[in-house]
Amino acid sequence: MRKATLHSPPKEEEEEEEEEEEEEEKKKKKNSAFGKPFTPIAPRHPPDTRASLFRFPHCVKCCNGPCSRHLSRLLPALLNRHGESLEAALWKIDGLYLSTYQLITVNLCLSLSLSLSLSLSLSLSLSLSISYTYP
Repeated sequence: MRKATLHSPPKEEEEEEEEEEEEEEKKKKKNSAFGKPFTPIAPRHPPDTRASLFRFPHCVKCCNGPCSRHLSRLLPALLNRHGESLEAALWKIDGLYLSTYQLITVNLCLSLSLSLSLSLSLSLSLSLSISYTYP
């Protein structure tokens, strides 16, 4: 009996070790989903900066990219936010291999936005000049 008690660890140490193991398991479970260790998911491909200019959440939902319905929002964003010229914006849009129908809508949107901006700037400048000359 003495040999058995000498070689076996006391019960208190066994209980402490079991408690420590249980605490470690609880911590692991808290840091993981469904008992699996958490690993962050890396993107599969590096982000394409050109494509990110055209990415809008509503476009991704309906057609996974810019479509003819949303190009009217796309072009002013390109021209205003990124300060690009019309030719550069058209070149980038053309690089997306859009259909001819979509390119026609792009050209129409560009011409409409340009004509509206020119007419607004002309009307503002005329109204300012008239107000200054004839108070």
